[in-house]
Amino acid sequence: MPERHRLIPHILNITSLLGFPLLTWGLITLQIWPTAMGIFLITGAELWCLDRMVVLYEYMASTDRQLAYRGPVGVADPQSAGMVNEPSSSAPREAARSSQ
Repeated sequence: MPERHRLIPHILNITSLLGFPLLTWGLITLQIWPTAMGIFLITGAELWCLDRMVVLYEYMASTDRQLAYRGPVGVADPQSAGMVNEPSSSAPREAARSSQ
């Protein structure tokens, strides 16, 4: 993992951890602002961490092609494996319209 991507997840995890006491205090005392702030800190930090992991994945995949997503293993033809959606037939809909 590159050095520049190592510090931010730790900071975001600490930020998420700081939201937990606020959330707990708000739920115990039934106050909306600490509860909302705790939820905001926890989910905001986790979503930002998820975004950083996507940036890290894209960076790593661009530097080493073996790390890039290649699809399901062992599927030679996606259509025969049922992974490609077939266009649905419109015959039942046309039959229902003609009967009205």
